[in-house]
Amino acid sequence: MAYGNKYVIPFKDDDLHQWRLSIAKENYSGIEYDDIILGEDPVNVEWQANDDFFNPIIGSSCKIELYVQSEYGGREWEDDNAPANWEEQTWYTWDADAISFMQPDHDRQWRITIEYRSGGTEESPTYSTYWRGFVVQDEYTRPLQVFPYKISFYASDLIGTINGYNYAGTTEQPTAFEAIRECLKNINLQDNEGTSGNSLEFGYKFLCRVKPKNSSDNTNPFTETHIMSKDAMKDENGNAVDCKTILESLLMMLNCRIFQHNGQWTIVSLDALSLSTFSGTGKNFITYDKDGANQSTYSITDPVQNINSTGDPDTIMPMNNDLVKIIKRPCVRHRTNVRIKDLYRNEFNNGNFELVSSQGTGGVPTWGFKPNNWTIGDLTTSYCVNSSSIDTSQNPVVVYGITPYSGSFSLLNIGSVQSTPASPMVSNNTGNSISPTGTPIKLSFAAYANAPDRSGLLSYSMRWRLKIGAFYWDVNNDRWTTNSVVNTTLGAVQEQWLVYEFNLKQPSTAGTVEIDFYKVYEAVHNDSNFRLYYDDVKVVIDDDKEFYSTNVEIVKSTIKNNSGVLPAMDIRFGQIEDDAYINCLVDSSGVAIAAYNNYGSSTDFELEELMSMKRLNDMSTNNDSIQGTVRKLSDDDGSGNLDETVTPIDLLTLPKLNFTTVQSINNRLAIDGLSFSVKQNRYKIITHTPSQSNLTVASDINTVRNFYKFKPED
Repeated sequence: MAYGNKYVIPFKDDDLHQWRLSIAKENYSGIEYDDIILGEDPVNVEWQANDDFFNPIIGSSCKIELYVQSEYGGREWEDDNAPANWEEQTWYTWDADAISFMQPDHDRQWRITIEYRSGGTEESPTYSTYWRGFVVQDEYTRPLQVFPYKISFYASDLIGTINGYNYAGTTEQPTAFEAIRECLKNINLQDNEGTSGNSLEFGYKFLCRVKPKNSSDNTNPFTETHIMSKDAMKDENGNAVDCKTILESLLMMLNCRIFQHNGQWTIVSLDALSLSTFSGTGKNFITYDKDGANQSTYSITDPVQNINSTGDPDTIMPMNNDLVKIIKRPCVRHRTNVRIKDLYRNEFNNGNFELVSSQGTGGVPTWGFKPNNWTIGDLTTSYCVNSSSIDTSQNPVVVYGITPYSGSFSLLNIGSVQSTPASPMVSNNTGNSISPTGTPIKLSFAAYANAPDRSGLLSYSMRWRLKIGAFYWDVNNDRWTTNSVVNTTLGAVQEQWLVYEFNLKQPSTAGTVEIDFYKVYEAVHNDSNFRLYYDDVKVVIDDDKEFYSTNVEIVKSTIKNNSGVLPAMDIRFGQIEDDAYINCLVDSSGVAIAAYNNYGSSTDFELEELMSMKRLNDMSTNNDSIQGTVRKLSDDDGSGNLDETVTPIDLLTLPKLNFTTVQSINNRLAIDGLSFSVKQNRYKIITHTPSQSNLTVASDINTVRNFYKFKPED
């Protein structure tokens, strides 16, 4: 799949800067047309602001306005050849496909690109991407009147729609960057049906000035930080969490925001917005292509642009006399809560049977799969299947696969016996070592019984053995014993998944967790065709603690007496320093990350502590928010004179108030929201004042970290 431009319309703004609007259609390869009449205010691009400038996702949209005209009279409908009596004319609409972008078949059928002249000559301009998005399936108003009439429609970068997709990544310990790409692939790499092609095809760039301890400076912490398990992307019921929730948490974890910038997904930490340049070691963006491959670096030598009325080149000029300053009160305390309830790691590797070898290996039938990390007694009767596993060698064809309890695979055992066999049919001894702390643990597994030759209730018993170190669990006596015990669990339901749970005490000594499942006991029929499916085998710590919370308070004497409190931040992933939690941050070896450092510093911080310190820095004194309308003047041609090119304002522009007549206002700002009328060259900006100068050493703050049963309140 590919997009082809159907309409390419060049135009100039009111200051004669050259722009271009392209409307591309999927699989289009025909002529490029330019016969669309733009409206008076044809292109408006907006990055939606939020009252909280710590908001991690800044989506964007574009409003397009144009005229629908008669085919009669050519491109200019008001030409001299138009008949005097308009009411007597036969009116024509455009070809049916001509404005079909007004009603797309899906959200990725039509793609809008807005470009500005960044070089070349007026006759042969060179363009750069300013914004790109898809025409959205939405309501629009079409006047029922004679031509010409004006219509408008909207395009979006669709980042706000990813809450409609559930996280589906399969990497066991994804990096934070891999998880971000998994969330964004729904709009970045895939069309509405999940296939590659219909996409924004955005690359990525990162600027985040922290790193895990022992990582080199100028690295991307999103590629250095791993999530302990992909299961952390599920809720307490085992259901996948939506991609927007995951993306928000990954960004807040490192105090970052994401937005599109010049055709790239751009992720920047809010503390980096206090820099005066995005150029140089530790200040460059690290760039990647749409597939996540590292490319190079990206720099902006001078993102700071003066706001004044001098008319000098590269100046941002205030317009409409509507600039205002809004003061936000300072804050002294901030709390971060990481939810840990039901997020203990499964002690068994591949307890969900999702890691399998290829079909038909080592005695496994061609329709079966061998599970990794499990030892199988008889590979002809015990193997993994998915919902489409069938035995085509039999007549009629036998279907073995059912919908798994979770994921794509479950473990199938065929046959039953009347006595306990000497050897288990399947075993897992890859469990991690549990150290006794007095905390209870829980064993659980899901089972599904199927006896194709029997209808109604069928009495059967599952037999299993659990071992930790030298001790075996005895269900009947609710105790650990050094004697080998095979437990019996009655099952009486067919054609339904049931979850069996057992609450256990920890044994007195540490040890590796092992589990064995034996062939099912069925005394009446001894049915060789009896089928029992297992899934989601777990041993987890069963703790009632629900949150791991970090509270940071300013103790620096000059600013400690403020009373404001930043709203608490709830995130899914954190530096818990205990890899028993699946949402713990770990390194590439799966070891819990011990500390984080600022760029260029060896001082160790807990991640949540450091992020709170950075947020409090922005709010340690009154924070000035400047809002209003501005205009961007032309670029400097190198001699101090204006030319007809312009570098437009975007979310990486750092406006600086520089009025010689207003001595009390001289701030460098970061843009949080932007509404841009391209034709009029008018920007409405919402900003805040970034600052990282007040809190500079660990002694400026006091940190309290602890586990809590209930969510702590400030």
